[in-house]
Amino acid sequence: MQTLMRVHATTVLGDAARTVAVARQTPTGEVALGFASAFQLPANVPWGMRDNNGSFLDETATIGSHVAEGEELQATLTPKAHLG
Repeated sequence: MQTLMRVHATTVLGDAARTVAVARQTPTGEVALGFASAFQLPANVPWGMRDNNGSFLDETATIGSHVAEGEELQATLTPKAHLG
């Protein structure tokens, strides 16, 4: 049986936000791509999720590994790109 958790994400500009229930075992990268699709962001851009401290979440780790069971994850969807 899969345990669900709530994930609240906003775009990097803060112009859109959504909360969804996902299985704690889902890879973080898959959750980021799902949010990018829901926000209708470009599919040819690599997307990542940042926590409230600004650190990128490990996309290969399960989404549930980022918070204690029963807690909601708050994150910002951010393009994984750099200038230069």
